[in-house]
Amino acid sequence: MLEILKSASRTTVDAGGVVVYTLDVRNTGTDVATDVRVEDHLPTDAVFVSASAGGTASGGVVSWNLGDLPAGSSASVTVTITAASPIADGTVLHN
Repeated sequence: MLEILKSASRTTVDAGGVVVYTLDVRNTGTDVATDVRVEDHLPTDAVFVSASAGGTASGGVVSWNLGDLPAGSSASVTVTITAASPIADGTVLHN
């Protein structure tokens, strides 16, 4: 069984500001998880900047191929975005 926890580097951002999302993936099962693939769907008003660990972006979705994840082990990946500019005050980026 895989567990994914997601966090953001900040809770508010101005237009053009940078946010880094971290996804921590953990295999809580008793067997190896094989061919693990993680996807993160970016908010509409987010502009993709970069992704760690060979992550690629296409159509607003960032994907990572993590390979095999042994039981009890974990991996972390990040995606960096900027908030669209201009953006209306009070716009919420749901991610």
